[in-house]
Amino acid sequence: MDFEQVSNSFGGTIFPEEYRTDFQSVEEQLQALASTVTESSSVNERAVLLLLQGIDAAMRGELAFAERYFDNLQILTEELPDRHWRRRCVNYQFYLLSLKRLSPVLRFRPDSDNDSGIRKELQLEIFEKRQQLANESTVSVSQDWPALEKLEGDVILNNSRFVNDLWMYAYRSHPNYPHEPLANSTSCNMWATIFNSHEPYPTEVLKAATSLGLHKTVGYLKRLIVEYWIGGNSEKASSMLSDMYRTYLERNDIIGAANCKLIQGDKVLSLPFTNPLALNLIPLDRGLSWDNEVWDATEAQFPLRKVSGVDIDYQTAYDLFTLGGSKRGQAAVHLRRGCVDHIEAVAAGHAGRLIESASLYRSAGLHFREASHLFQRDSVNLHLVYAHQLLLDISVGNHTDVLDRASQIGEWGMNAQNNAVSQFLGLLMLRFGRMIFLASGEATVEHVKAMLLCACARICFNSLGDSLLELQAVVAHAMLHQRLGNTRLASALLAEGHNILPTALQCFDQLIQAMPNGDTRETLQMMRYNRLENFNRASRAIFGPGASPFSIPASPMQFAFAEILRLFSQSLEAVNSDYYQTMKNRRRALIVDADVDTSENYLREFLTRWSGSTTGFVAETALACMKVGIFHYLGEFNKASQVLSKTIPIIYGGENDSGQMLPQLQSMISKDQYTSQRLLAEESIGLCFLAKDWQVGQRVMEYIRNIFPGYPNGISPHDDIWQLLVWVGCIDEHNGRLAQAFDWYLQALRLVETRRHQVSDLDTRRDMFATIHSGELFSGLARISWQFALAGHLAESRMPQTQTWRDQVLLYLEQGRSRALVDLLMTEKGMEEDEHDKLQEWATHEYQMRQLDEASKLPLEQRDKIIKELATDLGTEKGNISIVREELERRSLGLASVLDGANSNPSMNALYSCIPADAACIHINLSRDGMLLLCINSTGIQHVYQNEIVDIEIERTILRFLWLFRQNRKELPEAETCMSLLKTLSVWIIDPVVTFIRDRKHVIFVPSRSFHKFPFSALLLNQKPLFLQKEVSQIPSLTTLSYLAQKTRSYNELVTTVVVKSDQNDENDKEKLLPMAGMEAINIAQIHGCVPQNAGSLSNKEFGILYESSDIVHISTHGIQSGESAWQSSITLRENFRVHDLAKSRSKAAMVVFGSCVSGLGEDTIGNDMLGFSHAVIASGALVFLGGLWDVDDLASMFLMVFFHRGIAERKSNVTLAESWRRAQTQLYELDTPTAKAVLEELRDGWDRAEKKEQVPAEISRQPRDSIGYLIEDIEWLKIDFTHPQYWAPFILVGHGGLVI
Repeated sequence: MDFEQVSNSFGGTIFPEEYRTDFQSVEEQLQALASTVTESSSVNERAVLLLLQGIDAAMRGELAFAERYFDNLQILTEELPDRHWRRRCVNYQFYLLSLKRLSPVLRFRPDSDNDSGIRKELQLEIFEKRQQLANESTVSVSQDWPALEKLEGDVILNNSRFVNDLWMYAYRSHPNYPHEPLANSTSCNMWATIFNSHEPYPTEVLKAATSLGLHKTVGYLKRLIVEYWIGGNSEKASSMLSDMYRTYLERNDIIGAANCKLIQGDKVLSLPFTNPLALNLIPLDRGLSWDNEVWDATEAQFPLRKVSGVDIDYQTAYDLFTLGGSKRGQAAVHLRRGCVDHIEAVAAGHAGRLIESASLYRSAGLHFREASHLFQRDSVNLHLVYAHQLLLDISVGNHTDVLDRASQIGEWGMNAQNNAVSQFLGLLMLRFGRMIFLASGEATVEHVKAMLLCACARICFNSLGDSLLELQAVVAHAMLHQRLGNTRLASALLAEGHNILPTALQCFDQLIQAMPNGDTRETLQMMRYNRLENFNRASRAIFGPGASPFSIPASPMQFAFAEILRLFSQSLEAVNSDYYQTMKNRRRALIVDADVDTSENYLREFLTRWSGSTTGFVAETALACMKVGIFHYLGEFNKASQVLSKTIPIIYGGENDSGQMLPQLQSMISKDQYTSQRLLAEESIGLCFLAKDWQVGQRVMEYIRNIFPGYPNGISPHDDIWQLLVWVGCIDEHNGRLAQAFDWYLQALRLVETRRHQVSDLDTRRDMFATIHSGELFSGLARISWQFALAGHLAESRMPQTQTWRDQVLLYLEQGRSRALVDLLMTEKGMEEDEHDKLQEWATHEYQMRQLDEASKLPLEQRDKIIKELATDLGTEKGNISIVREELERRSLGLASVLDGANSNPSMNALYSCIPADAACIHINLSRDGMLLLCINSTGIQHVYQNEIVDIEIERTILRFLWLFRQNRKELPEAETCMSLLKTLSVWIIDPVVTFIRDRKHVIFVPSRSFHKFPFSALLLNQKPLFLQKEVSQIPSLTTLSYLAQKTRSYNELVTTVVVKSDQNDENDKEKLLPMAGMEAINIAQIHGCVPQNAGSLSNKEFGILYESSDIVHISTHGIQSGESAWQSSITLRENFRVHDLAKSRSKAAMVVFGSCVSGLGEDTIGNDMLGFSHAVIASGALVFLGGLWDVDDLASMFLMVFFHRGIAERKSNVTLAESWRRAQTQLYELDTPTAKAVLEELRDGWDRAEKKEQVPAEISRQPRDSIGYLIEDIEWLKIDFTHPQYWAPFILVGHGGLVI
């Protein structure tokens, strides 16, 4: 069977994009032929069957089957003495490789700009196999082989070459092709010259086909020539297409004529390097995420839209395909019409034309349904239809099974070995998601669709087994959440991406090792480096510069020499890995141990390890940037300034010449130089900000404005531009330009508040104000407002209309303080009674989202367990993390508006009036520029005190005090050391306000940073602890207090719950015993007339019910602090009840007491939102939280809590909770041995009374009752000095301390 007969078996062509082949008919013919071929048939007969079966499978896209047929053909024909069949095997194996590289229906896709295309070409060894086929062609000429046989090989060979010529010559000459930014008119003219002079298809092949009478083959080759001229926008393309159409009609080739009309319609609707099948998008994987710096602008200029006359072309094509009996051709028209209608429907919906949009969606669905029916056995086109049906379903909100369907698309690509099609479809999902997102504005519904498309792309690539593209989809999904302000989900997704990264990079490493050619290896190494760099860019965008646990520090430019690049990358990886571990160790030392000195030693050891080491120029630059950050953490700003110049490019006045692009490298750098210089400008300003070198900052700004006049005005907006405005504001402020600085700050404030308003996720809102940038923004606004207040008439033109500049100081500080907590309180207050169910639903959703986030940080086995639990709670069939995330994102749609009302500032009257008349509020504000103390009472701000003691120095002192009580749990800290630290802190905090608080009963502290976990009652007033003279409480913000005060209600009968750890001496219980906790709980329960609950038998759900229904909750059990995440810190019930488990609880409690160790600790943020039980309890609805800061003494804690609850039970009308707590502390402080003995006896009697009433649950151990007798006997010789802070200072009272119950 010769080439003509083979072609005729498939309707005249072996190339599927002609739509000539009826695969259903071919299948029937092959079945008939197979029935006649047996084992006894000749080798030639069996070979013909295998060849036809292979071509059939290949044309349909089932390339794995095709490969099996062609391999069997090769084995079979090796027995033959002549070489003709063996040559045909080579031909068709290359034919198969070309289809694996890219399906002809996707020929428009410029794979030369596509990383996956380049990888595939190298993996398939296309160049080498093409050269082998060319050599075979030369042999066929010398041996005078039959013309048809030679033509068969030449057509297959030159078809592969044609695709390269189309991409390299035609597309690059098109006026809308996005040339590299550094390309000039000369290089563009060069491409045009090459394009016009190049022969699109070898003339001798065309002549040979013509002379042999293969008219359909000739027509196909001419079609390729026309595609070439269309690709380069040649003037002769249209006339050639018209001529070809007429020729087909003259020859009565109806399907050929139909193809011409199909091409004509595509030509009008789309640029040659995209297609209606691609929705006029450019689905390439050049880079990471869904953005493409080179192609984005071009894509945006040519959206797919209905164009007058095109439907006539498509209708003509459809009619001709129908006349010619081509169902696949009819399906091709339906598919295109469906794509156009889909995009038109999306556009109409965004424009508010909803009826038109719905009609177009229905029309698109009908077209896709018809296409699916008509593309029988055509696997490639069927999967194109399946993908478009998936996109359509997401557009209309039908999200059922879309992840499973996306997975099936990827799975088909892997099983069929047709990776290129599945890669294209996955990338199309990403680009369509990007298009939806960019057109969505603030439409949350569209945001969810974009998220779902990212998830679909990811699962498609995962099923395909392409880790590089899966990484791209994960990063795109993460960056989408980052743009929406959902930092929590963005960081969790990036963590997943980081896990995929090593496998993804292996794709390059394996190819690099296999490549014999040095230039090819360098290309691959450059691609590998770019992937790393793009991942780093995403990591920095999400975590902030220097804060990412994943990124390799950025090189300011790309390097041309790949081997050098590889070595530099290795040194960067080493530096980055060490830096990440150092920062992790530092955080643990600070959060878990409060050990500031060890935390700083970790930083200094890092500096020592890398001091003087040779890491290569790139790593040296990155290391210098790290050093600036480390000196910032250490507060050693002079040293940071000494390093600073090494990080700033010469073009901006520094010593780093990496920002200068060498002329010989310019043609190899794909990144836009303008963009690169802008990013370098931002990095330089940010480093000046970190180093607090305002003079260098001013000089850098002058250099930058020489390149970018008016900078930062006029630069393209991006998500983090508000941070840049803060940096510029700081530089202007510290160079005396207060008015300009204030304007920059205000611009930044408007941007960050707008972005925050668009976010419905509470944790993400918290994270947005948890950075140094936001901290300095609000501190800067407050500082300048205070300067304007002092300036009087000089600042009148900038005075706010609603309050004085003095009031404005407080408003700005409040605006940046504990906002996540305030948002929740504000939302709850603004809801009607019947809306509280929605708030509960939202709280449960927040809990589930945080579970997902925390799961990503756990080992695989624990993570999978949580994902399965979440899947069960959500009612999803599968425990797949992508499905769980998609379901959570979908549910967030209906809850997105819950926090909408939490964006208004409180009135000044509300802030002042919430302060009791007999109270003084000390509003503490720490910053890198010093401390600002506001003295406030119910009538307003009475005094503002400002000093230059920086936050780092104050936090060191706080943490050193806390460390004394946490580093040695067996011995008391030295009283002299404690007093020394307390005196220092008191000089800073109490001495400036002594006059103000002298006549006030209650001192309310609004803490800042580490002060959130400091016992203010321990500060010294007149050389004595403050609590001996004043009631002391603390509140996250005055705004919080104003909302809590409004929630106050009358408490007629208190519903009290007491929970206690039973301590049954279980051998498996390794926790520290709390022998007095049982005695404490029994007596407190007796005081309040209730029966204590055994913590060991309470499930989290049971505890939650008690928590939500009680007015007072008292918990005496173990507290466990997590070193990994503040949300994972817990108290011990039957299982650990974590901080984040409170997210789904709503409480009506007046007070919640955590008598457990370290329950009052948490992780403070610059935005003063505490991640821990204290703020979580207040956020759940309780008015007051009392919790411990370190491991409490069991005996002292029992005394304190019993004294406290006795005071509460007296229910005196004028005694506040803060006063009750003050009295309890005072009683303990003044407790002598005889009194202590008497109290112990009273407590023993209380236990006995409870036993007689059968109010001691059987599960609670009798050990406290048995041991208290020994304690009564031993108390005299123990000689406990209760005046030591170890005993009376561990607990802090947070919330509405002025509450009377």
